[in-house]
Amino acid sequence: RWGLAYDAGQHTWDMSEDRFVSVHRPDGQPPEVSSHRLSDGGVEWCRRLEGAIGDGDRLRTVIHHDGVTVLAHGRLTRLDADGEVAWTRPVERSADSLINPDDAVLVAGSEFPQTSSVLAVDESGKTIWSRRAALATRVAGVADGLVVVVRGARVVALDAQTGAERWRAPAAPDVAVRSGAVLLRDIRFRSVCEHHLLPFAGRA
Repeated sequence: RWGLAYDAGQHTWDMSEDRFVSVHRPDGQPPEVSSHRLSDGGVEWCRRLEGAIGDGDRLRTVIHHDGVTVLAHGRLTRLDADGEVAWTRPVERSADSLINPDDAVLVAGSEFPQTSSVLAVDESGKTIWSRRAALATRVAGVADGLVVVVRGARVVALDAQTGAERWRAPAAPDVAVRSGAVLLRDIRFRSVCEHHLLPFAGRA
């Protein structure tokens, strides 16, 4: 058993079979990224992302087999297996989702209508595809080669490799991707015993 203690500030993390990666941003300071052995919490490396300061921005991180990617203050930063910065690039300042469909693609989304976008980036930091929309966009999940996003009153499935739309369906207040299926939960009913799944044609 082990644990980590943090001062005030923002924090996010991700975990693999053998690693725990923590991103902590003390108030007014750049984010600090640390990789720990899952077995005993021992520190493998620690890196401060200089310049990525913005207390109102959300932190996100995902682990790859050969490194870590961090979303902070409108920038994506890829760190290699030793914690060295491989590349960094700007993204939408309002981006707040970071998902790893496979080891070569990253997806950043936004819930702000004026800058709503979905961006796929390869392992070298280059843009694979980008989709913009006039409506708020939220990434709900990834499964079977599809990126499932909630866009306004619709759930839209995009091809993870090309960004092309594969199908769409009416949205619901609660959308999740589980075991290759997209679940839409209608919570407009007052009774907690009467939640319903909304049927539609489409699978992730």
